[in-house]
Amino acid sequence: MKITKVYPNCDLFEGKDGYWVSCPEKLIEPILAVVEEAERKKFESYGREAFLSTRLAATNPGLVEEGCYYFLVAEDCSKAIPMPPYYPHSGQWNGYNPFRDVDPVIEIPTLEKLKVAMAELERQTKQARGSRFISTEEDFIITPPRPPKK
Repeated sequence: MKITKVYPNCDLFEGKDGYWVSCPEKLIEPILAVVEEAERKKFESYGREAFLSTRLAATNPGLVEEGCYYFLVAEDCSKAIPMPPYYPHSGQWNGYNPFRDVDPVIEIPTLEKLKVAMAELERQTKQARGSRFISTEEDFIITPPRPPKK
């Protein structure tokens, strides 16, 4: 799973920050465990393919990762909302997009590591403004974003 964007003070999470998390299909079940029942029904009734990034990735290289589902996840991991992959990139924001890039991109093996990764990123940001991030944790990886495919 990768964290690529943050939605500060997200109104969907009552002012908590929300994180834009890409999730490959093989890791989807644990994240679905924190999706509320109404959202899960919507996810299943629309068809999982509606939330899969494959079609968008083919037409917009570099925008989303192919073969992933995308979720907006509360900072405390108490709630996740499945979202279409174009959500933070959409023209629906009319000039104001609340999403901010997480740079460098953060890779986490499980949703539980989200809080650990965000605390580490905040600590490193305060400690070394502008320098390269090096993780001291072995259970997540902070990497610079890859350039878009051509």
